[in-house]
Amino acid sequence: MKKYIFLIILIVLIALAIIASLGFFKWKSNRKVQPQAVAQKQEKQYTEVKVAVLALDDNGKRGQKIGCNDSVIYLDKTVTPTPSPLDAAMTELFALPEGDIEASTAGTGYYNVIYKMKNRSNGLGFIKSKIENGVAKLYFKGELAGFDGVCDIPRVPAQIEGTAKQVEGVTEVQTFVNDQPVDWTTYGNLK
Repeated sequence: MKKYIFLIILIVLIALAIIASLGFFKWKSNRKVQPQAVAQKQEKQYTEVKVAVLALDDNGKRGQKIGCNDSVIYLDKTVTPTPSPLDAAMTELFALPEGDIEASTAGTGYYNVIYKMKNRSNGLGFIKSKIENGVAKLYFKGELAGFDGVCDIPRVPAQIEGTAKQVEGVTEVQTFVNDQPVDWTTYGNLK
C-alpha cells in the first residue's frame, strides 16, 4: 500500500511539473516589484561667466572694435553655482565699478559705461532674462538717458549684447526697457 501511495504522489508531481512547464499555471510571486528609479535631469550649474567691458581708444587691439575706436573685452567672473548663467552675467555686469578710464586707455584696465547708466536718476537696472531658441531676452527698468557724448551710444549695447552672447546657446539678443523693445539701430535718437 505504501508503494501505491508513493507511486501516486510521484505521478501527481510529474504531472504538475509537465503542466507547469507548458504554462498552464502562472506562479505569482509574493515579492513586490520596486519601480525603477527615475533619473532626474540635473540642471547644469555654472560657476564662471564672462562680462563685456571696454578698452577705450584701443582701436580693436584687445577685442572687437566698436564706436569711437574702443574695443569690447571680457572679464571672467566667478559666480555662485547657478543654472542661469545669463542672469548671473547680467547681475555681474551691473555690479562692476566704473573702472579706470586712464588705465583702460593705457591698455591695462577697463571701462564700464553701464556703471554710469545705473547710477543716474531713474538709472537702468537689470530685472531678468530668459533664453528661447537661442534668443536671449533681457529685461531692464529705468531710462536709457544721460550719456556723456556720442561715444557712449554704441558702448551700452556693446556691453549688454556682448555679455549675453558669451552665454552658451545665445545667438541673438533682444532688449526690453520698461517692457518696451529697444532698437539699438535707432538708439542714438533716444534722449
